[in-house]
Amino acid sequence: MSRSLKVYIVGLVAVCALALAATSLAIPIGEAIRLQVFDDPQVDVLAGLIFWTAVTLLASALPVEMPRGSIISTSIARWSS
Repeated sequence: MSRSLKVYIVGLVAVCALALAATSLAIPIGEAIRLQVFDDPQVDVLAGLIFWTAVTLLASALPVEMPRGSIISTSIARWSS
């Protein structure tokens, strides 16, 4: 890996970490951002957890075949012949 690519990757990660920290401090977490699908906040949290778990499982079950034949997914990457 070239030196300029390493510097670029380190800079990109640093900028992303700063952006994450800034937005985490600027956006309060509370009732204002809750979607309020259900009357009970605990049910909303549980429904959100179930939804995102299902989305993650679905995404990991659907690998993508790249143009040169490699198969990429969130759980495994392999070369198909």
